[in-house]
Amino acid sequence: MYVEKLRGGLNLTEYAKNVIAIFETTLEKGQAIQPHYHPDAEELYYIISGKGLMHIENERREVDTGDVVYIPPEKVHFLQNTSSAQVRFITLTVNAYTVEPMPSPITTIAS
Repeated sequence: MYVEKLRGGLNLTEYAKNVIAIFETTLEKGQAIQPHYHPDAEELYYIISGKGLMHIENERREVDTGDVVYIPPEKVHFLQNTSSAQVRFITLTVNAYTVEPMPSPITTIAS
C-alpha cells in the first residue's frame, strides 16, 4: 500500500505502472505555468478553485472550479490565471514512457 501526503507533488514511477505523477499547484493573479509538452504522457488538470485560461496548442478556453482538462501527448499547453483570486489545480500525469524534469512551474505574465 502506498499512502503519502501530496505536499505539492509526488513522482509515482516507482509505484504505479501508468500513473507517473500528481501535483497540486497554486497560481497567483497574473501567473502561469510555463508552456511545455510531454512527448509520451497524457495529463489531466482538475481545477480545485479559481478561474483561468487554458491554452493547448492554438486553442484557448476559460476554465473554472470543477473543470477537468484533458491534455494529449505532444501538445504544448499551459494554464494562465486571468482572475484576481488564486487558481488551484491538481495535475495527474499518466501513460508516460519517460519521465522528464518538471519545468519551473510559475512565470508572471504582464496584464
